[in-house]
Amino acid sequence: MQTISVMNAKGGVAKTTTSLCIASYLASQGKKVLFMDLDPQANASKTLLQLELGEAVSGSTLYDVLYTVVIEKRKTTVSKALKTITANLDLLPAHQNMEPFKDTMKSHSRRPLDVLKLLVKPLVAQYDFLIMDCPADLSVYVENAIEMSDLILLPTTFDLYGLDGLALVIPVINEIRGDDFEDYRVFYT
Repeated sequence: MQTISVMNAKGGVAKTTTSLCIASYLASQGKKVLFMDLDPQANASKTLLQLELGEAVSGSTLYDVLYTVVIEKRKTTVSKALKTITANLDLLPAHQNMEPFKDTMKSHSRRPLDVLKLLVKPLVAQYDFLIMDCPADLSVYVENAIEMSDLILLPTTFDLYGLDGLALVIPVINEIRGDDFEDYRVFYT
């Protein structure tokens, strides 16, 4: 399973739109795609599930899976939270409770950068691609995405704020993956 994450510490640079387009395209080409929404705003989840304004994701979400593993210290099957969108596209939806859980996840995990990698390990053989839509921050969710990505896409606007977001995230990529990691691409939206 090839893992692609889309990130920038700046919001409003088309991270979610880019993630959704890549996942939809790959699925339309017959590839099995797992879309993991790491953003507590859950906009990608709401879009894929076609939820109305104010409507929340129902059933288990990524938050429930993380809570079970990190706080309750119980094994869980991530498949309980998967939502089938199309024949080739499954969603692991986000939930707004992931926002306050960020610090808890980091402080209650023995290996906080490996939490998501361990969660999806049982699913590796079922999918060709994992697409991760990251929040506009440098939280433990983004750190996990950096740790497990084969390719990191960094959309940005060509302005001071978008470039500032890149200036924050690229050193974190280098810190986690090493200075010789070159599998990230910046593109202007």
